[in-house]
Amino acid sequence: MWSKKLIFNLFILSSTLGITIKSSGGFARRSLFEESYNDIYKSYFEYSENFDSCQANFIDADTYNPLENSELISVQMIMRHGDRVPVYLIKNDGNTWDFCKLSKYNSILRPITSAMINSTADDISKGSKVVVPSNELCKSGDLSEKGGLASLDLGKATRSVYVDKLGFLDRNLKNTDQIKIRTSSSARTMQTAAFFLSGLYPIVENNTDVIFNTFYVPPGSESMTDNYAICPKTLFINDKIQESDEYLEYLNQNSDKISLMNSIYEAFNDSLQFKKTRYYYYDSLQPRICHNIPYPCNSEGKCVTDEFYQTFRTGVSWEYIFLRTMHKLSPELKLVLHGFFMSDLKRDLEELVKNNKNRKKCPKKNNPRFYLYSAHDSTINHVIFSLLGYIPNTFLPPFSSNLFLEVWKNKTSGKLSVRIIYNNSILKVLGENGSSQPWCNFNSCDYDTFINFLSKVQVTDPVSQCVV
Repeated sequence: MWSKKLIFNLFILSSTLGITIKSSGGFARRSLFEESYNDIYKSYFEYSENFDSCQANFIDADTYNPLENSELISVQMIMRHGDRVPVYLIKNDGNTWDFCKLSKYNSILRPITSAMINSTADDISKGSKVVVPSNELCKSGDLSEKGGLASLDLGKATRSVYVDKLGFLDRNLKNTDQIKIRTSSSARTMQTAAFFLSGLYPIVENNTDVIFNTFYVPPGSESMTDNYAICPKTLFINDKIQESDEYLEYLNQNSDKISLMNSIYEAFNDSLQFKKTRYYYYDSLQPRICHNIPYPCNSEGKCVTDEFYQTFRTGVSWEYIFLRTMHKLSPELKLVLHGFFMSDLKRDLEELVKNNKNRKKCPKKNNPRFYLYSAHDSTINHVIFSLLGYIPNTFLPPFSSNLFLEVWKNKTSGKLSVRIIYNNSILKVLGENGSSQPWCNFNSCDYDTFINFLSKVQVTDPVSQCVV
């Protein structure tokens, strides 16, 4: 496990010191990029038995155990949408992507509505019904049938824990008061929510007319994505890190692979975004892996190979890890990039706890106790990186990744604790300020300790914190 140890040490060092390629005396030393990239590459193979980029592990009732002598107070669940097709498609792909006819499952899908709101006080009951595609051919970024069914299965797995095993959620769906649902403005997150909720509460004769109301915020103020428009300082810091020696060294790698990919995907030659990240190169290949679709070839018959996929998968993971943890400006970037959603998460958490910690004394209250965020890989990253998670949790989140943030109340002392389960494993985190000891044990983390930590990783004053 030497690679994990090296990256672990790099996380600790970079979080307190910041690292550059050249020493203070001007002497060259071994490339930080080369070492860290190679170790991430090897780590993917090291964890291959328990990590699948195409499909996350689901919460499992057979291995799930409630906290001893404790009552579950609230749950916040963040899930990545299910399997989707690439954002950029090849013109000559023809009917390759022909598995997006989600309407074939309408008979088992619970109806949901979606409304855009500007304030948490807005009425979400007046939203429009979410409609799933009826065409087999997929469009850019569409949720696939495989992704929809995986989300349905995730809903069933969640039901087996929070309904069947714990009795935390009502067994029969009479109304939707106990669950609050936020999506992004992306159709695939709304459709994922529809499939998930249909697994959590399958349609039966006496509940066919029960509709879940969901909401999203305007794209310009969306905090669940890497939204650089919210805070001008975010893009400024991001650009500074991408100008570092390490990042430029990374971008100079694999010119032969980049050239071949550019000859296949015309769009890759047109925009600056393809020159500063390899994300879309990876994104164009990952769904092919998940659907056993052959790699593409250019007009000269030169084809992408598995080495391309492994290279770009490692590279994009390295981008995320380097930008957020390994540069001297990384702490600032994390705060302004992730801090808006962490602020939302903390606000929602405190509201859930306030309304539910004495629920047994007020059984007639209709406050939500389960908050679902149907979102993106970036939303998962907001939480994992903010809480100082590390490999393999900092790998690119697989499709249908699922993170459960539970609050428990001890029946004897009344003290609250937090448990976080990510893809069916307890989240492991690093220590603060270079400490080798985790800052909290997320099998049972003291609630006040957790809230205090969240206070340090949230944006509280955008006017002052976003000034360049």
